[in-house]
Parts: sequence; C-alpha cells; structure tokens
Amino acid sequence: MARDMGHSLALPFPKGGRTRMLPAHVDALPGGDEQGTFYALDLGGTNLRALAVELGAKKSEVADVRASEVAVPKEAYCGECAADLFGFIAQHFADFVAAEKQAGRAVGKCVGFTFSYPTEQTGVASGRLIEWTKGFTCKGVVGEDVVALLKVELEKRGLGALRVSALVNDTVGVLARARYSSGSDKPAACGVILGTGTNACYVARAADITKESVPSRTGDMVINIEWGNFFDEVLPTLRADDWLDMDSTNFGEQRFEKMIGGMYLGELVQYILLEYAHTGIVFEGTATALRKAGAIPSKWAADMADDESLELNAAGSVLHALGMPTGGDMRERALARDAARGVIRRAGRLAAAGVTAVLQMAGGGRAAAVDGSVFEQNARFRTAMDEALEELLGAEAPECTLANDGSGIGAALLAAAADT
Repeated sequence: MARDMGHSLALPFPKGGRTRMLPAHVDALPGGDEQGTFYALDLGGTNLRALAVELGAKKSEVADVRASEVAVPKEAYCGECAADLFGFIAQHFADFVAAEKQAGRAVGKCVGFTFSYPTEQTGVASGRLIEWTKGFTCKGVVGEDVVALLKVELEKRGLGALRVSALVNDTVGVLARARYSSGSDKPAACGVILGTGTNACYVARAADITKESVPSRTGDMVINIEWGNFFDEVLPTLRADDWLDMDSTNFGEQRFEKMIGGMYLGELVQYILLEYAHTGIVFEGTATALRKAGAIPSKWAADMADDESLELNAAGSVLHALGMPTGGDMRERALARDAARGVIRRAGRLAAAGVTAVLQMAGGGRAAAVDGSVFEQNARFRTAMDEALEELLGAEAPECTLANDGSGIGAALLAAAADT
C-alpha cells in the first residue's frame, strides 16, 4: 500500500463502469407454503456458513435455524486451484451434515448455495464466475460453473446424492427472505446488500429483458444488478478512491462498491489521513504506519465517527496506534474524526441514490429489503441513508427493512422453492 502522493493522478483511471444486469433465473419467490428441512451454504466474504433451516407447517414459518460458521483461510480464497477453495467449502459442509445426523435431526435433500460474486447464471442451479471481488483470487474458478466445482468436492466426501437446487446471489436471498416473511403485505420491491460489499436486485418483467432470452413460468424474472461495478464521473470521488482502487486486486472494477462496502470504509479513511500526513503539517510520524494495508480497520473508522467525547478519545487511540505517542492534538483528532464521518456519510447517501434508482426500475414500490453489517450495525450510515432517501423521494421514501440473514435463510428458501 506504499503510496507516493505525487504521481498517481496521471494514471489512466477508468471513466465509467457498467452494471451487469444479470438474470438470476428465479421467476418465482417463496410464497410461504414451503415445508421441510433445507440446507444452505453461504460464501459471501471472509466467512463461510453452513445452515439447516426447518420450515414449519404454518405459513411463512421458519421453525428452526442451525448454523456453523468458519473463517475462510487465505490458502483457500487465494488458492492455486479450484479444489483449494471448493474442497474447503465441501469439507465444512460435510462436517456440518455429519453433526446434524449424529444429533438425530431431519436430513435435508437439497441445498441453496449463496455465492456472492459476479456470476453469469445459466440456470437456477448453474452459473459461471465472471470475476473475483472482495479480495478473492483463487485460480481455476473464473469462467467455470461454480455449482459443478462444488458438486465435484461434495461427491468426494460422500454427499453426491445431495442436490444443489439453487445458486443464489446474496441480494436475491435477501429479497426471498423478505417476501417469505411478509407475503402480500407490503412486499419488498428490491433486495439490497450493504455489508462487506454491496449489490442489489429487483423483480422485472421477463418480457422487458433484452440482454438474453430467459424462460419464465410466471412472466417475472429477478435481476441481479451487480451495482458494485457502477462508476461514473458524476460520483463524488476523492483522490483516496483512486489510490484505493489502484492498490486493490481488481483495479478499475467495483468502483461503486469501493465507495460503500464495509471492507473499504476504513481504508478510505486511511488514505485521507495519509494525504494529510504527506503535507508535513499534521499527523507527524504516522506516514509509515498509514502505508501499511489495514492500518485503520473499518471498525476503528466507525468508532472515530461516533466519538462524541470532549477529548475525542477514539480518534486519539487510533492516532496513538499509528505512531503518535500523545494521540495527536485536538485539531488532528478532529480531522481524523471528520474524515471518518465524511466517508461514512457519503457511503450512506450513495446507497440511498442506488436504492432510489432500483425502485424506479422496479416500477415503484415503497419497501426495500436490506441485509448486511454496515446497514445493521452502523447507525451513522443508516441515518445518512434515510436522510438522503427523504431528500430524493420525500413522502414517497421507501421503508428500508432489515431482512436478517437473507444470504443464509434466503438461500434455503430458494432451494425449497426450486425443489417444489
């Protein structure tokens, strides 16, 4: 992450990025009548989860959810071959299923696989990875059918009879989770992820899809926008955005996500402080630390932004960790706090602009289903988002409701819907 502040503006930064608008091959969302035990695998960032979801006899009833979560090691997500990653996924799932059987619980017959990376779906349970994001670089996966890769590893572990009935983008899982819970009462018009990364989906009329011919039994089709890849010169970018992009593993891609995603908020603050440090006027002694990747985690940025103490202690603690023995003076602490507040406020407002655009594409709607740690845990982000929605839409501003665990429970729901 070493950064010479003088030369990078001469680089040929991309002038625009497109949303991919990928049909999800989901033409019917769960209606609330599904029953039984269904599994889900959720790979959406730094962790992998295996879930067993029991859908009860009552309409829209999630009777029980059991889950096992593990961190994905670097040797898996930056593996030398597909088996490094998918073997890890399959082994964790095999261990989970074995524990379920040993506990005498009902065994599911199908699984929904949440794979939250840009994927061109070729069917409800098949799709080719377009590119890696969120720091993943595992070789031998781009261009391949990720469900086929998973099946190979499941078969090696004696789970070949278990059917992967749905390949799910996490946004589609969020929308499925919200629709299952709400039924016809104020149905969500779109699903949004605001967590480590960001994305959105909505329900379109299949007849309006011009990119490719996609069969639909209902006349509807869920569209995975992949809005993280959007970029346009009208966006309020900083030099910090360009530096972050240049140092990323996917230069020129996912520019919108890099302005919103929780994976990047701390890093953006870090670049801003590094620019200040290079002036030689403030943050003396921090430049070396600020050049190191991950010097300011997003959690630290959120803590600084929320700091209302008279001494701005959270900012002081961060500056102390960066090499300032006294934690900086009050001017420096205020600069650090304000940088964090600005980054988070901008992220919330950009998310609101995205939701507004998606609701327009969906033909209106007054409800958006949202999941993700940034939306759920960062109150300052959420306030900025709500304020911007009200500015943009006034009395028509949508209700953004938390569809908790859409990527997990939602995947199981879509597996159940595909199995009927």
